[in-house]
Amino acid sequence: MCHKQLNESACICLLDCVHLCLHKGGQPQSSHPGQPSAVYALEDFCGIDAPFQWDHEQHVMAVVCRQHIVTLALTDKSTLDAWCLAIRCHLGCGMSIL
Repeated sequence: MCHKQLNESACICLLDCVHLCLHKGGQPQSSHPGQPSAVYALEDFCGIDAPFQWDHEQHVMAVVCRQHIVTLALTDKSTLDAWCLAIRCHLGCGMSIL
């Protein structure tokens, strides 16, 4: 489902769910092309907790959903910021997490 909101000259589309598909090594496996090694449904989005450090990783974000939390370690701050922005653009701002 997509909620549309008109904001002067822009139309914002918020989704109820985004599927995050992860591939081992960042690329689809050759034995099963196009088959992700893990798929997470980011539904009932509550918010993002980022940036923080965890287990020797410097650029970590937690995507908090009602049923689960997906934790992603990214290579650098600019990649982390881009992921946060993309998720917030697709799922909304969520609520503030303390």
